[in-house]
Amino acid sequence: MEQGHDFVIQVKGNRKALQSALQATIETQTALSEYQQNQKQKGRQEQRRYRVYDAKAASLPQGWNHIKQIVQVKRNGIRKGKEYEETSVYIASLNGTAEFFSTGIRRHWGIENELHREKDVQQNEDHNGIRTPNVALNVSLLQTMVINLFRLHGEPSLKYAVEAYANRPKKSFGLINSTLCI
Repeated sequence: MEQGHDFVIQVKGNRKALQSALQATIETQTALSEYQQNQKQKGRQEQRRYRVYDAKAASLPQGWNHIKQIVQVKRNGIRKGKEYEETSVYIASLNGTAEFFSTGIRRHWGIENELHREKDVQQNEDHNGIRTPNVALNVSLLQTMVINLFRLHGEPSLKYAVEAYANRPKKSFGLINSTLCI
């Protein structure tokens, strides 16, 4: 922030005072802008409503003075035949419309979900049994590097790339070496 970078961050339950101040602002202010998306995909129906509020009127806790806008996202729909509804709140250091924030938030989750699927589902990261934080972090970084190596070399599938390079050190070192030459 001090270097001029902007942020849009989802506020979670561990920031009770901030969360309370944001909720009070949302309940008492009129939204600056609103945007709605409806989507049917992979057997799911989802409606997302984005509302943007001015953070200047909020009674924010000390240290949160970089916040310019508050973004509320309400999602509801049907997943696996069951109805659901959830609300998320984001803080932003920049000004924008609800449609502007919807694009950034959706892109973030697209990246997050894609990487999660590769690291957790295909590489079993959540169930690897590692309990030491530094070791878990290092393994996660190595897994991310491997994913990026495969992507850089145009591998169409992480699953098949892992199978192609597993237990083939000469082929694996060739992949790493060719990357260093790029």
